[in-house]
Amino acid sequence: MHGPDVTLKQIGEAFAELAAGVEKTHGFLLGIGLSLTTPVDFKRGCVVGGPSVLPGWDEFDIIGRLNARFSVPIYVEKDVNLMTICEHKRRVPTVEDMLFVKVGTGIGSGMIAGGRLFRGAQGAAGDLGDIQFLSNDAPLCRCGKFGCVEARAAGWRSPATSPPVALALEPPAMCSTSSNSGNPRP
Repeated sequence: MHGPDVTLKQIGEAFAELAAGVEKTHGFLLGIGLSLTTPVDFKRGCVVGGPSVLPGWDEFDIIGRLNARFSVPIYVEKDVNLMTICEHKRRVPTVEDMLFVKVGTGIGSGMIAGGRLFRGAQGAAGDLGDIQFLSNDAPLCRCGKFGCVEARAAGWRSPATSPPVALALEPPAMCSTSSNSGNPRP
């Protein structure tokens, strides 16, 4: 896997080719959007949140690197957030609150609350893959922890080493009562 320097050079070359086509057809390019498979700081346009599936990208100035080549607004967003925005705008624009879940290489979700995308304080709202559930045979996740949801169900896991798991879920009222009393488990 290449780091941000090599990858963004290749992306820049591809964007330049696409931009030339857009400008030829439409006369101008409005902006550039780049989605990543990891939490990002939307305002700064960089990967955040510690260990990442993109080694070497943490705090890398993606927007700054691309702005050196392009003079249009550049946006960097978590992939599932862009999927959520698209689903909301195109399929259910009148819905005020929604949860979009993506299961693929990783497991994540995007949230619309009050009609707006909810990113959370550190850009990781909706990250479901590293929620842990413990069992006697908790597998190692690519994040380095044991028992994460992704370690059982994401696309990068081998079905042979990840047998199906059934989780016993408590009724929401019981979870709420337990949580309010300071007990993290019902």
